[in-house]
Amino acid sequence: MFTLGLFAGGPSAQTLRLLLAFCAAVAVSLTGFRLLARHDAIPGRSLQKGTVLGGLLFGVGWALTGGCPSIAVVQLGEGKWAAGASVAGVLAGTWIGRRVTARFHWHTGSCAD
Repeated sequence: MFTLGLFAGGPSAQTLRLLLAFCAAVAVSLTGFRLLARHDAIPGRSLQKGTVLGGLLFGVGWALTGGCPSIAVVQLGEGKWAAGASVAGVLAGTWIGRRVTARFHWHTGSCAD
């Protein structure tokens, strides 16, 4: 998904469309947050332990299964049983993640803590 056309003759507008869509979404979101919070300070958040590792694991899982977690649930609803591996991975990862954060006493920065 993010090869940017490197294996198909090089980057082009067609192969960069997903990256450009993400960049546009971030720009629109940033603008919206700044406009809505004009008078209020947007609180900063510190980087929590495990954020980078968790992000890398999420990305690897996404790349291996070929779909994001929400789409896997939709695919199950469509009767595509192979998506069950993605859903099982999401559930297992959530279970393992909770055990690891509890074991090492990591604060996740979540409102659920």
